[in-house]
Amino acid sequence: MRFDLERPSQPATAHRVAVLLINLGTPDAPTPKAVRRYLAQFLSDPRVVEIPAIVWQVILRVLILPFRGRSSARKYAAVWTPEGSPLRVFTEKQVEGLRHLLQVNDYTVLVDYAMRYGMPGIPDMLNQLKLAGAERVDPALAEWVGEHARFPNSMVDRITPATTLEMAAEVRRDFGVNDRWPVVAEPFSAWVIEDDFADGRPPLEKAGVLVVDDVRPYELMKLRMLNAGHQCLCYFAHLCGFEFVHDAAQDPLFAKYLLSYFDTEAIPTLPPVPGIDLQEYGRTLIERFANPAVRDTVARICAYSSDRIPKWLFPVIFDNLANDGPVEMASAAVASWARYAEGVDEWGEPYEVLDQLADSLVPIARSQHENPNAFIEITAVFGDLSHQHRFVEAYRWALDSLHRKGARATLEVLVQ
Repeated sequence: MRFDLERPSQPATAHRVAVLLINLGTPDAPTPKAVRRYLAQFLSDPRVVEIPAIVWQVILRVLILPFRGRSSARKYAAVWTPEGSPLRVFTEKQVEGLRHLLQVNDYTVLVDYAMRYGMPGIPDMLNQLKLAGAERVDPALAEWVGEHARFPNSMVDRITPATTLEMAAEVRRDFGVNDRWPVVAEPFSAWVIEDDFADGRPPLEKAGVLVVDDVRPYELMKLRMLNAGHQCLCYFAHLCGFEFVHDAAQDPLFAKYLLSYFDTEAIPTLPPVPGIDLQEYGRTLIERFANPAVRDTVARICAYSSDRIPKWLFPVIFDNLANDGPVEMASAAVASWARYAEGVDEWGEPYEVLDQLADSLVPIARSQHENPNAFIEITAVFGDLSHQHRFVEAYRWALDSLHRKGARATLEVLVQ
């Protein structure tokens, strides 16, 4: 079958395989030993307690677990049911209810649950679902996969703008290759992979791969700095009339704003990332954003905001609200999204807001001249952020400034 760039091929319809419900977690029993085991896992998560591990583990093991285990076990025993932990019991009922709902609607879907802390753990349940998928093909395959296969986590950090017809033409012109869907990427590349292999591994380090025990700190770094940084930049850039990311990132005002977000709001929410200087990584990001050869468009990173901002920027805001950290830069980014979602630029010209929720977001955004909180009161997107006073105060200031003074003037006040 000939592939046509002008008419992208449609992916095959994917079979629904599984739904995994995730809950926070619970001890296996209301006993001091079981509670200590659960608390040790929960309180060792660097996203829960950000004290350096070498210090915190001494405090946790010596001063907290021996005493908290007994006192917390008594509290768990007071609410424990004959069927077990209330959290586990109700989660299992939710699983059964969803299974029934899917079955009566003729969906053949596996439904199960996992706990972020405690059992059954998320990695174990994901492995079970992978095996269930293999068993659908052949039970012998599932048995082989369970014994011999591993699924290491990984993270790739590289900016790859969407392919265009112009890119394909440039590849033909510059390299003499008729590639109808070339992938254009920046020079920077980082690949981090979990050291979890079934039977040895190739010397990935020779290819520049960073092989680590835990990929999560690197994932968080990318999500809260590169991805969230794009969100901080793109709506202000669009409102200022920039077409390309590199033009906005080369503007000293935008660079100063991004650095302020990185240094004062994003980095304080991150755990240590082995081998990475986070301040230097932030400065490298601005250089990467400013690379004119990438030609990444502002429109690309403005698209599908309602799916991106809650995953990339909201965790930074929530962490800083919980720890009395600053939220002005991230709140201003959310306000710039709200202003962008009105679909009319600062010169009165309309533009399309590309988002799966655009039919709902745009009318609500246009009502915020009368109700400044209208946009952030969309609970399906914002949760309870509209009830967080510090966020609302910073957000409303930025939104008012965007309406009265414009995007550039708002940035100038933010970074002064």
